[in-house]
Amino acid sequence: MSVEGKVIDAVRARIAPLTMWKERWGRTTIWLAIALFVCGTAYSLITLDVNWTRSGLFAMAVLTLGMGVVMLVYSALSLVLMAQACGKRISFGAALRVSSNAQMAEALPLPGGAIVRTVALVEVGASIKNSVVLVVSTALLWIALASVATGAILLGQLPTVGALLLAGGSTLAIPALFLIGRKGGLLNASLTLLLRIAGIGIAALRLSLAFAVIDIALPLPNAMPYALAAIAGSASSLVPGGLGVSEALGALMASAIDASPQSAFLALAINRIAQFVGTAMFAPVIEFLMTPAKLGVRQ
Repeated sequence: MSVEGKVIDAVRARIAPLTMWKERWGRTTIWLAIALFVCGTAYSLITLDVNWTRSGLFAMAVLTLGMGVVMLVYSALSLVLMAQACGKRISFGAALRVSSNAQMAEALPLPGGAIVRTVALVEVGASIKNSVVLVVSTALLWIALASVATGAILLGQLPTVGALLLAGGSTLAIPALFLIGRKGGLLNASLTLLLRIAGIGIAALRLSLAFAVIDIALPLPNAMPYALAAIAGSASSLVPGGLGVSEALGALMASAIDASPQSAFLALAINRIAQFVGTAMFAPVIEFLMTPAKLGVRQ
């Protein structure tokens, strides 16, 4: 069996209940998610009567191109740290190539990005078990930190929700960090934590720019709840990339804090489209410039 096949089997074994649910309801769920995304975006556009200003179009360009590069670099650095935690090495160029492929794989009806990253770690010599543990732990840490940051921001406005998010995020972050530290040591766990904290800031900046596209000025701290919605939705694996789920969570979050749910839904939809378009533009270029042969990556 190929490395890809072994990794997919290993991942599926750990998410067996979700896999069984998808086999029964997956296609219906995907169509419902597409309908939710399209109808929600259309409704938001109609009700908001968005005025596409020059500054909004500039924000869209920055979100698509500038933040697209930042996200790819961020993802590549994360993969380099995961490889180091396994006692292996992957070059930054190879990690950049894998990251672009992983982001494109999020559109698959599987945890595509996680599988691509796990395969990359196995190909540089890490065991499947260690690779899966590190990829999953790092993803959980990502969600946990977003929850902690959002909880801290919401404490003043929604004390109960803020406290629950803080407690839940902290409870999830501790075992995730422990697993990373157990595999890679204290220094690797500390670097991973710092990188993930920076990633939460990047996610909030992306959402702030997405709101700017529809001519809404949103300070960075206020964008954090929507960043959590985007991260949690994408990590849910209920539908490819959390399509429709992230947007719906963002709308619910906006309703809870007396903001416009239509604006939140539309901003998250814009963020999703910009990320996919940016990755689709950069991925072929990275694939062409950074071939496995040049980077010393085994096939």
